[in-house]
Amino acid sequence: MCSNRTRTSTPCWRHRSLSPNWYAGKDRSMILANCLFRSGGCTILLKNNKSLKHRAMSKLKCLVRTHHGARDESYNCCIQTEDEKGRVGFHLGKNLPKAATRSFVDNLRVISPKILPVRELAKFMVVSLVKKITAVVQPREPRLKDL
Repeated sequence: MCSNRTRTSTPCWRHRSLSPNWYAGKDRSMILANCLFRSGGCTILLKNNKSLKHRAMSKLKCLVRTHHGARDESYNCCIQTEDEKGRVGFHLGKNLPKAATRSFVDNLRVISPKILPVRELAKFMVVSLVKKITAVVQPREPRLKDL
């Protein structure tokens, strides 16, 4: 909306509410969603007036989105189902932390080159290469648990 017109303001708000999805059953994997996903919200006023640039509190540099819904384990980690008594709730699977970590790592992998300075990227590359080279040169000693 702001990209088509100059000197415009657009209010943008986001609100979440769990009240229609409250689970009142006994299944622990569904009760956890009541604790994790509560209600909340935020509001921001977006402007594209260049004369107000010096007053900006923050600037959106880039936006990154990754989608993992095509993977079965990511799709099934948080899904709305019914329990044995017919109560609807969100089932949180055991693979939710793994799917969230994978999504977070993929987002960092995409956004890091866009926001980090070249010096930090070069430093990261050098450290990664040194770790790979030392891992190849020095074989791991077997532990007693491995035997």
